[in-house]
This record gives sequence, C-alpha cells and structure tokens, in this order.
Amino acid sequence: MRILILCASLAAGGCATFGGSGVTLFVSKPPGALVRVEGGGECETPCTVKFDRPREVTIAKVGYQAQRLRVGPDRSKVNVELELVAPTGEVEETRMPEL
Repeated sequence: MRILILCASLAAGGCATFGGSGVTLFVSKPPGALVRVEGGGECETPCTVKFDRPREVTIAKVGYQAQRLRVGPDRSKVNVELELVAPTGEVEETRMPEL
C-alpha cells in the first residue's frame, strides 16, 4: 500500500470548494475513485478540491483498500495508488444462473 503525495502544478478543473485559496488535484491509480472530504463534498478522480484549512479526506473505490489522509491548502497535488483487496462489485445469489 503506497500513498504518494507530490507537489506539482495544478491542471484546470474543479469539483468542490471549501473557501480559501489552496486548490488540490487528486489523482488515483486506478482512476475513478471517490474522494470524500470531511465537512461535505465529494468528487471522482481525477478532480480538484479547494481547501480553506486542513481536512480529513477519504479516497475509496469498490474492491480496493480505502485511504484516509489529512490534506491542507498547502498541497497542490495528491497521487494515491489504491491496493486491490477484493473482487469488484457484489454478486446477488438470486441472479446467479442455474447450472
């Protein structure tokens, strides 16, 4: 399980604003992870969030180990590599074909 946090130039785009001037780009491997910010707001990677102060952030995707980290307005980019822990999606027993 690796979390890479890198500072870099920010690409255009956006999804959530919490005041202040610190804009952070979230990128995940695999893409399409849900970024949920403490205090409300969420987006799907890749996306940007504007922070007014440090907040707890959860990055999660079905079938992967969720990551929690504290991100503040001083971060311009967060790269997260999610670790595969289970098959993606759920199987409903009533939908299984008869053998």
